[in-house]
Amino acid sequence: MNDINYSEIGNKIKQKRRELGYSQEELAEICGISASYIGHIERGSKKMSIPIAVSIAHALQLSLDYLFLDASDEANDILLSVQSLLKQGTPSQADTLLKTIKILSENINKL
Repeated sequence: MNDINYSEIGNKIKQKRRELGYSQEELAEICGISASYIGHIERGSKKMSIPIAVSIAHALQLSLDYLFLDASDEANDILLSVQSLLKQGTPSQADTLLKTIKILSENINKL
């Protein structure tokens, strides 16, 4: 069984927070926790609960797999891009886009 590396998780959170231009205070406010707690999480000196981890991951547009399992966040980036495209159009356009993605997915090996 692998031990969870809280310092590594904290570094990922810190890096993404900075990439998005959030201060610790801003991220803390979004997540409903204190800025000092964010600091502890980023240093790996305190563990976070599942609800807090979900809140931070959501605020930073990260997957829990990426944070905890060191899985690539590339799939999450793709999902966020598709989600963004879906939000830009009308409901009819979003439906058409989803149908197109489904058709492509079913026929990807034929391309």
